[in-house]
Amino acid sequence: GLAVPALAQTLPTIGSTLTAEEIERLAISQPISVGEAQYRLLNTKEESPGQPDSLLVNEQGLVGQSHHEVTITGISTEETRPKLSAWANSALEISYFEQMKMTALRFARFSDAARARDELERLFPQAKVSLPVRFSLRNRR
Repeated sequence: GLAVPALAQTLPTIGSTLTAEEIERLAISQPISVGEAQYRLLNTKEESPGQPDSLLVNEQGLVGQSHHEVTITGISTEETRPKLSAWANSALEISYFEQMKMTALRFARFSDAARARDELERLFPQAKVSLPVRFSLRNRR
């Protein structure tokens, strides 16, 4: 039989639903836990350098996108800043939004962001720590 070039494989779109068979074919990771949810990374072949983001699939087969950004909200940046110096090496960037009482950490890999989310949730039990995954392409207006 003819070998089908890997390029013929179309990428699943954000918000689409994959069958179990498609997930087995496209998933390149074991399930990664993010709080109560579990995601698997999808093979996207085209990692855009410098802009880390990942295509993921959740337990329902829904395709989403993550920019590997963990947000800490509901707590002042004065409280987060001293404890986050330890993360300076593992995070690509740490941004402080004083007015919004929000801190954001961006990571090179989704698995790093997922691990960070769980550790930061323990570090800041009084805050809301999340790792947003987008399931629609509509941008916030």
